[in-house]
Amino acid sequence: MFSLLLMLACGGGEPEGSEPPSAPEAEVAEAAAPSPEPTPEPAQAAEASLPDLAVIGGISSEDIAEGLQSHQAAIDACTAMAKSRTPPLAGTVLLKFSIDKQGKVSKSKTHRSTLSDEGVEKCFNDVVLGATFPALSTGNVAIVHYPFVVSQG
Repeated sequence: MFSLLLMLACGGGEPEGSEPPSAPEAEVAEAAAPSPEPTPEPAQAAEASLPDLAVIGGISSEDIAEGLQSHQAAIDACTAMAKSRTPPLAGTVLLKFSIDKQGKVSKSKTHRSTLSDEGVEKCFNDVVLGATFPALSTGNVAIVHYPFVVSQG
């Protein structure tokens, strides 16, 4: 009886160095293991990380779009600058800017960019800094993440 308890307490009756699991057991273990996800290309990964328009504060996304629409010629000039580079640039510049209570942009910076061109990024920031928006309906400041997309073609 004592040897049976000792055998159970020590992990069973098989001696160390026993054979590895049979082929069917190994196949089941392999099938249960998750397969690795394919790694996205660097451009796809960067592009996927850039969000759409996001507004936090007392102004609507429609007011943001209308405020920037009045600066469309300047935005087009920034886009043309990107396309004039050799090779032509394509991608997204995500700006983060603050709008004060009166609707004036108090600061703007490049939050993320897949263009990697400081000149083009500065161009978009300058456009935003010159934009005005309606006064905020609530609060003292609104934070906006706005993507400027430059496509080839």
